[in-house]
Amino acid sequence: MPSTSTSKSRSNKKNSKAKKKQSNRVLTSRTSKKTAKKKTKKTPARRTTAKKKASATTTSTRKTTAKKKASKVTKKSSTKKSSNARKKSSLTDEQLKQAYQLMLKSRYIDEKIITLYKQNKCHFQIGCAGHEAIQIAVGQVFEAGTDWFYPYYRDMGVMVSLGMEAKDFMLNAMNKEDDPNSHGRQMPNHYGSVDMRVVNQSSPTG
Repeated sequence: MPSTSTSKSRSNKKNSKAKKKQSNRVLTSRTSKKTAKKKTKKTPARRTTAKKKASATTTSTRKTTAKKKASKVTKKSSTKKSSNARKKSSLTDEQLKQAYQLMLKSRYIDEKIITLYKQNKCHFQIGCAGHEAIQIAVGQVFEAGTDWFYPYYRDMGVMVSLGMEAKDFMLNAMNKEDDPNSHGRQMPNHYGSVDMRVVNQSSPTG
């Protein structure tokens, strides 16, 4: 009888130890799960803070770059204004208007002579397109009849500014006898005038 009782007590002790182990395992698994949940909960908060910091830095850098660009633009505009103020013309509005009218006149005469050339009514034509402004300025600075001029075949604008009329350009282009430059003996676009002190020149090519 005593042997059976001792064996039962031993088996009971083993069972109690096994139950304790199982309970400890369950507790450890639960605690590990809780800690894992806490970690998972903490990580998104950290990520959000990192995102906030990154967005704040990007916005600050954008603001600084925008400020730099704005300062550059203001500097450029101020320099442009100052340069424009320096380049203000000393001519009056009437003088500028007159110069513009002469530029248009020389361009229209040039275009008409081109049409005459295409109609075989003029055997030589080289235009002044693109040279009008500087040529009109030459005629405005110097004085016909006082200064001497040595124009070449592109200087139609100079002659317009000195006072040569559109009819005279047409007579010169078609080599008519009434041409005041050379009475039709010189090539078109070659000008000469005693009254305006314009020296008639030849055009050697070679």
